[in-house]
Amino acid sequence: MRPHSTAILSACLLATSPLPASDPVPTAASPTTPSLDRESIRRLTAEGAAAFAAADWPRARRTFQSLLRLDPNNPRVLSNLGAVSFQEHDYKEAILRLEEALRGDPTLVRTWETLGMAYHRDGQSMLAVSCLTRAAALEPREPRIHNELAVVLLGLGWTRGAERSLHTAVELDPEYAEAHYNLALMYLARDSPSPELARRHYLQAVALGVPKDSEFERDLEEANAKVYQQPD
Repeated sequence: MRPHSTAILSACLLATSPLPASDPVPTAASPTTPSLDRESIRRLTAEGAAAFAAADWPRARRTFQSLLRLDPNNPRVLSNLGAVSFQEHDYKEAILRLEEALRGDPTLVRTWETLGMAYHRDGQSMLAVSCLTRAAALEPREPRIHNELAVVLLGLGWTRGAERSLHTAVELDPEYAEAHYNLALMYLARDSPSPELARRHYLQAVALGVPKDSEFERDLEEANAKVYQQPD
């Protein structure tokens, strides 16, 4: 199996959806915060969200750092600083920020999710599984988390668990293109390939916007020919 063009994580074997900002930055300050600082927090909150949406990571970092100076140790601000580090591929810094955020608030789902993928990119797969499992427990109906968990499980060679996670993802969102593509890859990579199931999910993924993959199509036809090859 090989990376897919829609994957944010180029080293992953499967496709993943882009991660959102870890968790919303605060829109309100403590009642004891001076009014000038409250206005600054509102302004910087909007600026940070806009910078993240525009993938302007240097501006997002500067903005969240300014927010942290006004609201020290705020878990959501720390979380978003970690998310920026993740997007800049500085996974060790991301892990430090995200862990600090979760010490302040262990209920932040996006933070667990981003931390899991940061651990995955840093080569700490077991910790990645732990974090993504925690994220899935907190928000079990988020298909993206199940797809990401499948990516990590497959990297560990746990194909059955990965397949279950992908099925959960498409059950939650039947139009989840990356999960359909990943199922197609897995069905074709089995020791005993299932080309018909692989074709079904591949065609669904393409119909949902995944670019056609000529290499996969060639492998699919070869697998199909072997399955239906008649003895002499």
